[in-house]
Amino acid sequence: VAIISLLILLIPLVHALAADEAAIKAEIEAVRKATIAQYKDRLPDNFENFVRDTGTRNYHQRAFNTALTNGNAIALAAVLKEFPEFTRAQFLNGPVVQGKSALLYATEQGHLAVVELLLAQKVGADAPRPVSGPPFGSPFGSGPFGPSSMRYPPGYQERRDTPLHAAVRAGRVDIAKLLLDAGANVEAVDSQSATALYTSLRMLGANGNYGALPVGSEPHERQQQMLILLLRQGAQVLTTNRYLAGRSLLEGVLWNRRDDL
Repeated sequence: VAIISLLILLIPLVHALAADEAAIKAEIEAVRKATIAQYKDRLPDNFENFVRDTGTRNYHQRAFNTALTNGNAIALAAVLKEFPEFTRAQFLNGPVVQGKSALLYATEQGHLAVVELLLAQKVGADAPRPVSGPPFGSPFGSGPFGPSSMRYPPGYQERRDTPLHAAVRAGRVDIAKLLLDAGANVEAVDSQSATALYTSLRMLGANGNYGALPVGSEPHERQQQMLILLLRQGAQVLTTNRYLAGRSLLEGVLWNRRDDL
């Protein structure tokens, strides 16, 4: 009886809150329309479509990022089905989480099922980390209504981390194999001019013990498997690197007397 009485008392409060919310939404809509009417002559013809599309992108971005960060491939597939065509490429190739592309982030986190799903969407397996800045620009100067010289470039910068580099650092041989089978370039270099093979050798202590994985540990064993995979995929051992004083990878291993490597 007490619970029923409490519910009866709460009903008017719920109705009042709903009415307040409706009034707030109506007020916001009135302000929006008044603003558009006031500045109508200064706005582009497609401004209404831009506002609608931006709202759609924001909704899909939240759903996309939630599924991606949770490593939920099923939820991510459902979100991708809802994507309008104008947002699909931007979300699949642009920076979405921590300035990283979806594939790079999923690789770093070791989300195998998500990586498989993204590769099935024809995402470039060799695409490096996107350039900094929001994927859709900003409507305040650098977006689609700003000067063309201020818009973010749509391409990628050279020598940036690739998903293959991320897979090597994470010791995920299974993901590295998926990326290589999907066409990832085994000779791609990151911002430090390091190939995936050099990254693997560095983690195995080819440049000395500083920062190397403990010998005999599980990560060390996985990195040895990674090294074998990269070599079988044709990774070049005679590639030079500025961090090896101009020596090739093979010369660096010999210089540090790593007979095992």
